[in-house]
Amino acid sequence: MRTMERLTPALRWEVQSLLDAVGDAAPRTERGLLLKAVGARWQRLRGASSSSEAMAEIRDFAAAIRGHHRAELIRATSTVAIEPDGYGVMQFDSRACTQVTALIVRGEADPITAWDLTASIYVLGPRANLDMNNPQEAQRVLSDGRYGRALMGVPLDLLGTETNRGYVRRNAHEPSRAYVVERIVELARRGVDIPIGVAPLRHFSGEGHALAITDVRGEGGDAMLKLSDPDGGMSRWVAPSDLSDFELPGFGRVGLRSWLDSARGTRRTVSTDASGRPHATSDLFGDR
Repeated sequence: MRTMERLTPALRWEVQSLLDAVGDAAPRTERGLLLKAVGARWQRLRGASSSSEAMAEIRDFAAAIRGHHRAELIRATSTVAIEPDGYGVMQFDSRACTQVTALIVRGEADPITAWDLTASIYVLGPRANLDMNNPQEAQRVLSDGRYGRALMGVPLDLLGTETNRGYVRRNAHEPSRAYVVERIVELARRGVDIPIGVAPLRHFSGEGHALAITDVRGEGGDAMLKLSDPDGGMSRWVAPSDLSDFELPGFGRVGLRSWLDSARGTRRTVSTDASGRPHATSDLFGDR
C-alpha cells in the first residue's frame, strides 16, 4: 500500500471508491489490476488532482474491466502468451519489433497499456477510442509516431514511466558473458522484464530482431527463460546458457547481441522521455 500513501488524501479517497465499486464476478482480480495501474502511474499522480489525465485513465479502466470474469481480465491485461499454445501482442509491421517489444514490457508493468494493446488480438471486444477494425492503431498511438521505423534498438522512452525503473543498454559481453547470463536470470526472478536484441549467427546481413524475456522457471542448471516474441506473439523457453546460440523460428540460429539492464541501483544511466528528461527519480533507485 506504499503507492496509496504517496497520493493526496483526495486521490486516495477516489481510488478507494473505485476499489469499493468493483464487480461481483472477480472482485479481487479487479482490485489487484486497479492497484497495479495506480502503482504504474505514481510518478504522474504525486501531487495530482482528481482531474489529472492519469486519474482519468484509472477511472476509465475501472469502468471498462468492471464485471468481467477473472480469466478474461487476466488475458486482456497480459501482453504475452499465457497459455502453452497461446499468443500475445504481436507486431503488424516487419520493422516494428523494437517498438512492440518496448510496448510488451510496458504493458506487463501497466494493465491499462496492456488493455489497449490486447485490443489488437481481439480480446474482450472493443476499447474506448480505438478502432477495432485497425489492429495496429493502439500500437501506432503508443509508439509516439515511430511505429514501423527500422530502429537499431528498443527505444528507451517507449518503455514509459509505467515500468518505474530506468534501463541501461548493454552488449552481450559486458562485462562478461557469464555476468550477462547471471544478471538476466537474477532480474527475471525479481519480476523484471528484459528487452533483448538478437542477430542471426550465419549470413549476418546487419539485420536483427528484438524480443523480451518475461519470466523464468526452474532453479540452478534447470533454469529456463521465457522469450516473448512480437513476431507472431508466440513465447518459448530457452536455457540461459543458450542465449548465445538458439533457434528462433523465422530467423534460424540466433545469438544475443544486446540487452537492457535495469538501472535501479545505479545512477549512471536512466531511460529518458522524448524531451531528454529522465524517467527515474531518486526514489526509484532501490535494490534491483
